[in-house]
Amino acid sequence: MAVERTFRGKTPDERRAERRAKLLDAALDLIAGGGWSAATMTAICQRAGLTERYFYESFRDRESLYVELLDGLNADIEQAVLDAAAVAAPDARSRMRIVVERVLGVFAADPRRGYVGFLEGLDSAALQHRRREALLGFERLVREQAPRVFGPGAPTGLTIELGAASLVGATGELLARRLDGTLTATDEQLAEHLVELAEGWLAMVAGKTAAG
Repeated sequence: MAVERTFRGKTPDERRAERRAKLLDAALDLIAGGGWSAATMTAICQRAGLTERYFYESFRDRESLYVELLDGLNADIEQAVLDAAAVAAPDARSRMRIVVERVLGVFAADPRRGYVGFLEGLDSAALQHRRREALLGFERLVREQAPRVFGPGAPTGLTIELGAASLVGATGELLARRLDGTLTATDEQLAEHLVELAEGWLAMVAGKTAAG
């Protein structure tokens, strides 16, 4: 039976996980500071204080590292939505506000992640495909959580499908615009606008239903 040896109180698996985390953090620094082109494998290793041998211990290439950063961000956003949807709130507006604030909180906790999510790696087909998958996943999440967030009268069918695509797309575009400096809204202003956007859509749907 193989026995793992500890070094400075850490097992080999713990040390590998620590090196992996250092590489991911170094890549975030470089991407946020100089863009995707600045985050070469050599630069990432130098920033992390590790040799290239340890890079290949965790990642096939820098694109696979970037995909992991994207996947981690997307997983945190999804969890934020699920956690928010589970919070007891008196009305749909309050529930929507909690969802929006939790999602914005993911980016506020580490602003570097916004560059990974929206602005960098745009010339990579693999990364664009991953982003597309993430958007479709978020749309599905909105459809699934609609009854909990919007209430028992939440839209269904094609209506919620179109609404989810619109709300997810608008949120992504507004976040990207804020990150690249072409939108000057504060977190508070952005959160309020997104809630009003969802409310306006719900009102429009309700109006059509009543008229039809």
